[in-house]
Amino acid sequence: MNILESVQKNYPAINNAAGEFLTKLTGVDIKKDIILAAEMAGLMLLRASPANQKQIGPGTVVLGAVPDEQYQTMNHFVFSFAASNRLNPKEMDISAIPADAKNYLPELTRFEKPFYEVCNKHGIENALFPFTAAAAAGKLVLAGNELKLLEPKVGLAILVFHIIAGSKTFPYPVPAEYPQKSD
Repeated sequence: MNILESVQKNYPAINNAAGEFLTKLTGVDIKKDIILAAEMAGLMLLRASPANQKQIGPGTVVLGAVPDEQYQTMNHFVFSFAASNRLNPKEMDISAIPADAKNYLPELTRFEKPFYEVCNKHGIENALFPFTAAAAAGKLVLAGNELKLLEPKVGLAILVFHIIAGSKTFPYPVPAEYPQKSD
């Protein structure tokens, strides 16, 4: 079974975990919470990569750690999520991302432990963590549209942009409770 088939099979649990994870975010600024959830998806891609996490300093940009096919799979998931919720991913506009929504959020790791707890509570396997976080970000894009707080073309662009940012920027700090890979 490939990863997207596994996502589809486990989608009810992913959806529930994504909804619960939203309650762990700031709840103050929808753009910031989309960024945090999207960067968590990217971070989960990075954590699963073979990058030597012990030798990478916080804030370091790591290129090539996540294979292109994983980005393609994630984009397929995000665009399918959008389309199935009546949003047009072809209208996404990266140039429309406000300047204040383009920065990586160093406080991301503050939400990592609650994210793991939610995923474990819902029986989500590690390989599906990125999709759970991406679904949480997608739910926020939908909410932003429904509440007229954020245009979907901007919300989707923020989501995709920050999955990439989260997967290429080593977090600050590496949480002690995260088991580091041994060399």
